Amino acid sequence: MQELFKSLTEEIKKHDTIYLMAHRNIDLDAFGSLLCMYEIIMSFNKEAYIIMNKEVNSSVSKAISKVENINYKYSNRNIDENALLIVIDTHKKEMVEIPSLIDKVKNVIVLDHHIKDTDYIKNTIISYINSSLSSTVEIMINYLKYLNKVINPMISTIMLAGLEIDTNNFNIKTTDKTYEIAASLYKLGADGLIKNELLKENKEEYFKRQKLIESAKMISDNIALCVFDDDSYSKEALAIVATDLLQFENVEVGLALGKLKNGNIGISAKSLGDINVEDLMKKLGGGGHFNNAATEIKDKTKKEVEKMLISAIKE
Repeated sequence: MQELFKSLTEEIKKHDTIYLMAHRNIDLDAFGSLLCMYEIIMSFNKEAYIIMNKEVNSSVSKAISKVENINYKYSNRNIDENALLIVIDTHKKEMVEIPSLIDKVKNVIVLDHHIKDTDYIKNTIISYINSSLSSTVEIMINYLKYLNKVINPMISTIMLAGLEIDTNNFNIKTTDKTYEIAASLYKLGADGLIKNELLKENKEEYFKRQKLIESAKMISDNIALCVFDDDSYSKEALAIVATDLLQFENVEVGLALGKLKNGNIGISAKSLGDINVEDLMKKLGGGGHFNNAATEIKDKTKKEVEKMLISAIKE
């Protein structure tokens, strides 16, 4: 990583303006990593902007309220094509917050921890994709150590929450190095109580989710499927249930299917790591990563989409 960090630092120092962008439906791993990189860039007396959607999930919304004086951009208007763009926590153009920005900006760097897909961002000046890491937080903490810099303790707290989510409470993609990263975050001032506050959820939503999980069924020896009721749900709700299913005996893949708030039918797919759920979701017009993928289908009923899903699994 030393050569990576050396090159990364050189590129940051070359540019006066730097934009930071992650994937759509940003999570705490991506958001915490963006904030960390933002502080690093500002420490070099550069101009930095985080590009993201105004609409975020409840955890990220709470995290945003904890940090101040961050420059956000919500569109690609008035963006300097000669600036530096650093893409974090994804390497796929179709998944970034503003895909058209990849073609607009000449200098692009990619930092990601997911398995490399054939549809990766090309023509980058630096591309570091290491699927052996638990999260993008790992990359950022190692970069901080290389630079011998510290960050705002609140950002460390947000990163700790992101690390916990990406490892499913340290149950997947976790090694001794993952715990070392967590320890480093605590040394940087991460607050366990505030971290728990960021991860808290609404009580009514929790109990409703438990009822939904009770209805889940095994559709193969190692795949569990939860079909939601007729209410409308967020993509985040589907993802949480799909992750919860992984805690049960013999379940290697958790699937959650339900109607989204836009009227489409969504599926969230989570895997412990041995089964590639991205391939499964691609068959249904979606995508994602090896152990975390999703799709959204228009003009179909839940029952029709369930049949399509089971057919894709049988294939």
